[in-house]
Amino acid sequence: MKEEPQDIKNQKVASWLLGACLLIIILMPFHGFISTWLGSNFGYLLLFKAWKELLLVSIVAACVYLLSSDKSLRRYLFSKDKKNLIILIGIFITWQIMSAIVGGQNAKAVALGLAIQVRWGLFFICCLIAVYYRRLSQSYIQKLVLIPAFIVVGFGLLQMFILPHDFLTHFGYQKNITIPPFFTIDEQLDQIRIASTLRGPNPLGVYLILPITFLISHFSFLIRKKSRSNNIPYFIFLISTLVVLYGSHSRGAWLGMIMAVGVMLVLWLPARFRILLISVGLGLVLLASAGIYQYKNTDFVQDVVLHDNPEEGGEVSSNEGHVDSIKSGIKNVVSRPLIGCGVGCAGPASFHNKNGAKISENYFIQTAEESGLVGSMLLFAIFVMVGYILLQQSKNNSMLVPLLASFIGVSVASLTAHAWADDTIVYVWWGIAGFVMYNKTNNEQKNDKNKEKIKESIKKTITSKS
Repeated sequence: MKEEPQDIKNQKVASWLLGACLLIIILMPFHGFISTWLGSNFGYLLLFKAWKELLLVSIVAACVYLLSSDKSLRRYLFSKDKKNLIILIGIFITWQIMSAIVGGQNAKAVALGLAIQVRWGLFFICCLIAVYYRRLSQSYIQKLVLIPAFIVVGFGLLQMFILPHDFLTHFGYQKNITIPPFFTIDEQLDQIRIASTLRGPNPLGVYLILPITFLISHFSFLIRKKSRSNNIPYFIFLISTLVVLYGSHSRGAWLGMIMAVGVMLVLWLPARFRILLISVGLGLVLLASAGIYQYKNTDFVQDVVLHDNPEEGGEVSSNEGHVDSIKSGIKNVVSRPLIGCGVGCAGPASFHNKNGAKISENYFIQTAEESGLVGSMLLFAIFVMVGYILLQQSKNNSMLVPLLASFIGVSVASLTAHAWADDTIVYVWWGIAGFVMYNKTNNEQKNDKNKEKIKESIKKTITSKS
C-alpha cells in the first residue's frame, strides 16, 4: 500500500485539529446544561463534565505531531513575535505541574486544579497552531462568538419572563448535587438570578462581556457605513444581552463590562477626546456612588446593587463574605508565599479537599495561594504581554479591539470571582484569541503574497542571468 506524503498527513491532522477546537468553542456556552442533563440521565456526571479536557488531550497530541513533522510550523510558532509569550506560558504550565507534585492534595483536587490552571494556555497555543494551516475570516469569528451567545441570551430571556424559576429541575438540576435549578439574592424567591445554560449567574454575566464587546464593535462599524436597516437586529440583540446581563445580577460582570466598553471608547476616540472621556467616566462613578448612598435603604439598592437586604438576607451579607474570603486568601498566600500550598488547594478544585474549600473569590489570589508568588508573577507577566500584543495589533486589525476590551473586562471581573477559572469563559476567550492573535488581515496577506512574488521574480532573474 502506498504511503501518503507527509504534507497530506499534516493537512488531515490540521483539519481535524481545527474542527476539534471549533467544536469546543461552539459547545462550551451550553456545557453546563448538556453535561448536567446527560449526567443526570445516564450517570458518569464527572465524565460528561470532563469531555472537553479529554478532547483537549487529543488536541495537544495532534499539535505535538504537527510540530514534530512540520519545520515551517516550528519556525512560525517560535518566531520573534510569538516566542516570548509561548515560552512564558510553557514556564507557567511547568510551574503549575511542579506545584501539583509538591502540594500533596488529593487526586481529584489536583486533577481539577491542574486542568483549571493549564487548559487556557494549552488551548490558546493549539488554536494558534490550528489557524496556521487555515485562517478564519473576521465574519466567521464574529459568527463563532455571536451565534452561541444568541441562543444563551434567548434562553436567558425565557428564564426571566416566561419559564417557572424551577424549570431546570426537569433536566437534572439539583442543588448540592449538580447545578442549582435557580439562584437567588439573599435567598429571596422574588429576587431570582438567572444562569441560562451556564453553571451560574456570575459565569453567565462574565461570559456575556465578550459578545457585548463584539456587538458594540460591529454596531459601530455599521453606523460608519450608514446602513441603518442592518443596525436594527444587532441593536435588538445588544439590548437583549444587556437585559440578560442585568438578570444575572452579577456585579463583577457589570464592572467588567463597563471597563470593557470604556477601553473600546478610549481606543476609538481621538487622543484629544480621551481625557474628556476619562473625566466624564470618573464623574459618572462619583454620581452613581452618591446615588447609591442616597438611596441605600431602598429595596432596589439593597437587593440588586448591594446584595444585602437586612430584612431578608442571612446573618453574613454577600459583601462581608467577599471581604472575608479575600482576607482569608491573602493570609493563605502570606503563610506560604514562595510556592503556595499546591495546585488544587484553593479555588473551585478545593471543594474536593478533605481540609475544606479555600474560596478567595478572586482568581489572581487563588493562583497565588496554589502556586505562590512565583506562579502569580508568571501569570501577571503573561496577561500583561497578551494585553500589550492585543493593543499593538489592534491598530491594524479592528477584530482585536473587542477582544482586548473583553480581556480587560474579564480580568476586572476576576477580582471578585474565579472568572478565569470558569471553563466556558476560558475555552471561548482563549480559543478566539488563538484564532485571531498574530493572524494578519486580508490586506496584509495580499502584501505578503506580493512580496513573495517579487522575491521569486528577482530570484528567477538572477538565475537566468547567471
